[in-house]
Amino acid sequence: MDSRAHFFVRCWVESTLRGNDPMHLRAGTLAASVALVALALPGLAAADDGVTEKGVGGIVLGKTDRVAMVHEQLDVGCSQIRVSFDFLNESDGDVTHDLIFPLPAYPAFLSGMDYPAGAPADFTIAVDGRPAPFHTLVRATVHGKDVTARLLSAGLSREQIARFPFDQEDGPKKTPRRPATPAQMAALKQAGLLDQDDEATWNTHVHYQWRQTFPAHRVVHVEHSYQPFIAGGTDSGYYGAAEQYTKARMHRFCATPRQTARLEKLFADEASRDPYGGIPGTIIDYVLTTANTWKDGIRDFTLRIHTGSPDEVVATCFPATFRKRPGNVLEAHLKNFHPAGDLRVYIGNMRDCPGDDNWGAPPIYR
Repeated sequence: MDSRAHFFVRCWVESTLRGNDPMHLRAGTLAASVALVALALPGLAAADDGVTEKGVGGIVLGKTDRVAMVHEQLDVGCSQIRVSFDFLNESDGDVTHDLIFPLPAYPAFLSGMDYPAGAPADFTIAVDGRPAPFHTLVRATVHGKDVTARLLSAGLSREQIARFPFDQEDGPKKTPRRPATPAQMAALKQAGLLDQDDEATWNTHVHYQWRQTFPAHRVVHVEHSYQPFIAGGTDSGYYGAAEQYTKARMHRFCATPRQTARLEKLFADEASRDPYGGIPGTIIDYVLTTANTWKDGIRDFTLRIHTGSPDEVVATCFPATFRKRPGNVLEAHLKNFHPAGDLRVYIGNMRDCPGDDNWGAPPIYR
């Protein structure tokens, strides 16, 4: 089976930070979102909306009427997400907040599981052209209850909590890990944090945090980039317009009759099908609705979707008209944008995607 088959990953970060945990192997989607929030770490938790997709996305600053997002450019591709923001403090005094980038929560037990966990690869954050001096926060929960202190008492480091070491290495890339000692395993068992098969029962939450000052009447430029987690394989392939799940998927991504016809033409040619009998596709998510927590939403928004070739078919419910740009780029532009939903992009007939091998990297520790 394709290593991407039967999973979707999406990080749904909400300004309410409800604290819901993703359940082990709930059917579902990733992408990380930068969240700028007033410091409230005791209650901080990346919220999961209950579907099994995780997306990477937007910026949150509890609802503010002082700092505006005057410009955002979002570049979306299967090999990289790059986003740049210009924030303007329109008040007469400086505003300081802790900026927090919450990564998608993930189950601690990873062995043999075919979905990403940890941090997006090639992750960077820069403020006004300089790397942001963030540090790493790690929490663990079981059914929404914080169990971090219990894990630390059992002798685990925060690095071990983030990528729990049952084995020396994990995942398709065989990432080295520090194995748990017999004493640690015994302590975890006694604390009720391992099941009958000695598998971890907690969910891991990793956040990158730094403090940022927005000077009065000045623009602060924030950029971040990473290799996205994507959904692909049999769960995003095109298997003919009459096939039930394909039909539902095309509807979910607002595919036009012309886009469906292009995919149907490809599907009619058996030589164009992949080993699973369909036209390969990729799904990329990005959280946009968090922009509504800034003053006036996004005043000037540019979305650029990067494809690998003109033969790829892009479908999305984004409420704007796209124009073709050089380099296989589709571009849309909106003024005074208040997102009513998050961005979901379907790219059909995508044959080569570096994100296929993005299984998550160990969190960066500073």
